[in-house]
Amino acid sequence: TLFCQACLAQVGTFHPITLFCQACLAQARGQDEQAQTMFTNVLAHHPGHLPSLRNLGILLAKRACKADPEGRESDVLVTARLAQAHLEAALRANPQDPELWLWRGRLYKRERILEDETVACLSTAAQLCDRVPVVPFSTLPRSL
Repeated sequence: TLFCQACLAQVGTFHPITLFCQACLAQARGQDEQAQTMFTNVLAHHPGHLPSLRNLGILLAKRACKADPEGRESDVLVTARLAQAHLEAALRANPQDPELWLWRGRLYKRERILEDETVACLSTAAQLCDRVPVVPFSTLPRSL
């Protein structure tokens, strides 16, 4: 991470890729609040930035799914709705991402009202996982 920090310091703080990388670093350190703010800042300047939509949706979904059932339900509902909106926007841009389908299904499961949607999302995630190569094709040598 020191190398990443040095690179980010040289690039500048206002470029969307820089903000995105800083958000990913914050998330890796467990600083989810800071990561959420940074992903939101990227989206404020570049609303269609797919990696930020994706990561913010998953971050919010994780928070909503592990929320304390005894906690403030209104806060959890707001977080779940925000997560759902970001996941749906990311899925419109990339419907082949199994992790997006997985977290969308987990949110539905948490709400316990859309059983058919839950099953559809989770089965779509499973089907897409079967199609994802173990090693990206771009890493394979061109001639065998």
